[in-house]
Amino acid sequence: MSDDNKFKSLDELKDSIDMGLDIECFIYGDRYYIGAPKGDLLIALSPDGDGDIYADTDDLLNNHKIKGKPLKDIWKDIEIYSM
Repeated sequence: MSDDNKFKSLDELKDSIDMGLDIECFIYGDRYYIGAPKGDLLIALSPDGDGDIYADTDDLLNNHKIKGKPLKDIWKDIEIYSM
């Protein structure tokens, strides 16, 4: 990563999700979890928020929107808390 708490590219975010890493991050001040703890890929407000389930990484990046923008368009705004 280019610094300690940011992805250097959309591909790095995608690869991290594809590898099955549990990602905890902040997006616009809210804490999120991205991962597949029970086999289904999900994103949820962390630690106990309801999650949205997606078919695969591309589905998540293209279709999950925060403040009206898909994750693929706001990856630079993601601050990594832990991975």
